[in-house]
Amino acid sequence: MNLFNLMPAADRERYQHAQQQTREHLERWKRCKAKLDGFNRKQIVSWLDRLPIDEREKCRTVLNNIMAARKAKEQQQGEA
Repeated sequence: MNLFNLMPAADRERYQHAQQQTREHLERWKRCKAKLDGFNRKQIVSWLDRLPIDEREKCRTVLNNIMAARKAKEQQQGEA
């Protein structure tokens, strides 16, 4: 028996919305990481400037988070 079918409609809609957001975040992360790995800073800025404003801000946040994670990893490796 599928538990998803036993959920109330409102819960099912919230779950589906959360799943959709997760997919969007993952796709954005993959796209931004590919740009970060393949482009230099000037090319990344140019790419960001071509995006719609709301998507640009989301991608900037993702890029900043990726860079922060990289710096944290480098610091941990430096301490070890």
